Amino acid sequence: MFIERNVSPEKSIVLRYGKNIQTIPYRYLAEASISEGARVVACEAYKGVAISILDLSSLSITKTFKDNLAVITIADCLHRGITRIVFQSSGNTGNALSVYAHKHGIETIFLHQKSSNYKINPEIQHPLGISIACDVSEPELKTLATAAAEYFDAELLPTFQHQIEANKLRAYFLSEYFVQTREHFDWHVQALSSAYGVFGYYQGLEDLAASAHPGIQPHSPKLLGVQQEAVSPYADHFSNSPTKKKSDAASIIEPTLFRTEPTEKLYQRMAHILDTYGGHITVVTNDEYVQRFATARAMLEKAGIEFGLTSVEGKEILVEQAGVMALVGCLQAIDRGQIREGNSALVVFTGGAKRSVQKKINYTPSYTLSSNDADAALRAIAREKGLSVHTHTVQSTSRV
Repeated sequence: MFIERNVSPEKSIVLRYGKNIQTIPYRYLAEASISEGARVVACEAYKGVAISILDLSSLSITKTFKDNLAVITIADCLHRGITRIVFQSSGNTGNALSVYAHKHGIETIFLHQKSSNYKINPEIQHPLGISIACDVSEPELKTLATAAAEYFDAELLPTFQHQIEANKLRAYFLSEYFVQTREHFDWHVQALSSAYGVFGYYQGLEDLAASAHPGIQPHSPKLLGVQQEAVSPYADHFSNSPTKKKSDAASIIEPTLFRTEPTEKLYQRMAHILDTYGGHITVVTNDEYVQRFATARAMLEKAGIEFGLTSVEGKEILVEQAGVMALVGCLQAIDRGQIREGNSALVVFTGGAKRSVQKKINYTPSYTLSSNDADAALRAIAREKGLSVHTHTVQSTSRV
């Protein structure tokens, strides 16, 4: 494993471990990087289980682990000469890609669900960027993004390989952390949407094992994937006996955890992880989340996490709740005996830390599309921007 020791992990895990990425020359990573730090902080134990937090938010420029993905993606754009990109996101990926792309003069077309408006960083509003709020479902949003790439003559990014490479960095960081501290974790706990984070992490572990000697390393943890009640496709797919009946009317707590229909390839990847490393996917019901929220938030704040806050309909809420959701799932698993006394758990805090400067400006999307005419409206926007577009509608897309 290559380590750039002139760069601390608190500054950028992309630059510290980026020389392990074979597909993008390091100089483009260095050019694209802004700040993508990571740290492990101790959390208070719970019922005999030692809990630590992998903080991928507080030291990153847009306060999300998707900054690692943005560096990889934009560095690849610089390498390949790409100057206009399209992406769909529930918030984090879009915020990160916008900031990193605009820094390098790359035009962006960012599609997100209308329900995610409050999660979009107003600072992404830039002359090089178009943001489009769409009143559509998650699968429809992905189809629209594919259409937008055609209509705007742009590259649809990030790729699946970008996702994997970005999240391998976590494995390199934790491998070095283990060597330095001899602290290992029995469980790796993360709230899941598409699950690219855990796919990249476990791929990184396998790459490291293959480069040293065969076999699973003693510090390779089991996975506890955590899903919210309203969107839990992995839990539903892999569960033979749900522990608690879910409500069909459950509302979404965290919009960034919005992947409703993983592809068969993603299910296969998850099955491989569960079969190889052990673990399971659990559901946190809305009632359970409410019951444990204050405890989990207090534990994270005591560990040094400062939460970003926003206001929705006059009510102050956390900018993101995925990290709290992950810890709630961990506490729930401990109470159920799935994580046992004497075990150790590393809970991934993926986003939602407080920004150093909270600007009092509001986000307004460039355009808002309704569900019944979204595709036609998208073509009209492209024509308005002076682009020649095709007249047919994209009906479906190959997704990962």
